[in-house]
Amino acid sequence: MFIVNFQQVRIDKIPDPQHPERQIPILNYLDRKYTLVQVFSLAHLSPAQGLWRHLDEQGKVCLIVKDEIQYSVWVEKLPLRSNELPDASLEPVFRAQLFLIDGLWAEVKELLGANQAAAFGADLLVSMPTITSIRELLAIIATALEVDRSIADRVLSSRQLYTLHQEIYRLGVKYLGKNYTAELLGDLMQELLPQLRQDLQNWLKHQEGSRE
Repeated sequence: MFIVNFQQVRIDKIPDPQHPERQIPILNYLDRKYTLVQVFSLAHLSPAQGLWRHLDEQGKVCLIVKDEIQYSVWVEKLPLRSNELPDASLEPVFRAQLFLIDGLWAEVKELLGANQAAAFGADLLVSMPTITSIRELLAIIATALEVDRSIADRVLSSRQLYTLHQEIYRLGVKYLGKNYTAELLGDLMQELLPQLRQDLQNWLKHQEGSRE
């Protein structure tokens, strides 16, 4: 397990590629770049270590950084490929997915507790490479729930959205079981605004048809 002192790393601020007026932290350590996943107080080393192990089991290169007031968990930043560029027209699909994620995440937290909810969030980040931390993911979900606010600048590529769709179901089964997840996702789909539900269903039919 990599636990390094703050003095051993360099943290730069760079413009967010999809939101240029904002800056995101990038950690440099041993010629590798990392993005922030989550921050823990010094009294919560065990949860930080648990999150590190969880990401490590997903095949991610990650480390824990200790400074005077906190531990922070970082995961290696991989460059986007040309076929991973976002498409703003997919905003309704991403918004619908975030509605489903919000419902699943809330159920995981209520039934399994905060630690499992944090692990669920970390699992999601693996499939959302343009989002740099659980805090940012929560902020995007909060924005998506307000239907009059645009999230077009945060949309993933079509390939990433399809991967995320598969992960939403897989993670639901992992944390809540197959039958419970199927029933919950069915209920959440019915809670979507009719147009969002239709956009998501049409997109899924196209994606699945193109993969046959």
